[in-house]
Amino acid sequence: MGRNKIPRLIAHRPPVTVFKPAGVPARTLQWLRLALDEYEALRLADYEGLSQEEVAERLGVSRPTVSRILEDARRTVMQALVEGQALAIEGGPVHFAPGPWPATPGPGSAGPGRHGWGCGGNMEDRKMQAGRGAGGGGGAGRGRKGGFAQGPGGNCVCPSCGAKAPHQRGVPCYEAKCPKCGAQMTRER
Repeated sequence: MGRNKIPRLIAHRPPVTVFKPAGVPARTLQWLRLALDEYEALRLADYEGLSQEEVAERLGVSRPTVSRILEDARRTVMQALVEGQALAIEGGPVHFAPGPWPATPGPGSAGPGRHGWGCGGNMEDRKMQAGRGAGGGGGAGRGRKGGFAQGPGGNCVCPSCGAKAPHQRGVPCYEAKCPKCGAQMTRER
């Protein structure tokens, strides 16, 4: 069994959390996940030009960990670009830095949600901001595939059209297809 990951400190939320090839329906695409710590490491190293030592200090992890995070993040982004896949930026073992976010929220929004500003913050974000992961351990409780393992009950929801379907025990929501539009389902939060 692997060790729990040390939560990384995130100071910048992405202004957009979903990228997809133009002109291709989302339901037909293969989706990749870029964790928030991977996004932050890329932003600091490649966009701001910081050294890996400086990135490690900002994230609160070791320099070898930053090297592994950057390698995984670059591989994921390049796979999305080369293979024409969609990319969702979400989840990961993170704690959010206190203070105002650089992006501007939409009217009536408390902060960014799963699909960017204007969607309201989600429960996982609020738990992590309070210094607790969503799971029983030190992580965010997202599991191997980045899902929300919430037991046998609940619903799977379509991110494209909002349709809901009862969760089927033993079948991850990301393997279920929307009954209305055929898109890949996700777990309802």
